Amino acid sequence: MKIGLISDIHANRPALAAVLADMPPVDEVVCAGDVVGYNPMPSACVERVQEVASVTVQGNHDRTVENPDKYRANQMAYAGLEYAQSVLTDSQRQWLQDLPPTETFGGGDYLLVHSHPEYSWRVRLPQSNSSNSESFSTTIEVSFLVTPTSNTKRPSTIGSSSIQVVWDSLEMASHMLRMQF
Repeated sequence: MKIGLISDIHANRPALAAVLADMPPVDEVVCAGDVVGYNPMPSACVERVQEVASVTVQGNHDRTVENPDKYRANQMAYAGLEYAQSVLTDSQRQWLQDLPPTETFGGGDYLLVHSHPEYSWRVRLPQSNSSNSESFSTTIEVSFLVTPTSNTKRPSTIGSSSIQVVWDSLEMASHMLRMQF
């Protein structure tokens, strides 16, 4: 089974379209959050993610659409969230608020998170897979943890070395992770 992972879309519909068009054939697409923020097409991105993703978890920007003040110090993030708040429908905002912080997929073998499996407010900056394992609780009972770490522009996994990373060349594009299991 091949899974395509999209993440950190940040309301960039052209980048999302490019990533989906460039994605090799997959059996399922999952989204690791941050559907909105920064860019001007939050509604179109929410609609498209709802169409293509079988599983979506909540990112920090998705979580703060209703209260963007947390990002006042980052003018671009704040402006993007304020704009998203003004153009998203009630049902789109509710969908973002209802997204879970974590979700399993692949028969329960994979845990999908936006940043950290225990603290949805924490942004992780892992340096290597070996150091990642020390930052997670030993109570996580899945075979693999998948978290796209957008601040380092690389996904982080704990588990199988057979996971292959496929990157899109668009700087603003979401990341895609192809897994075979």
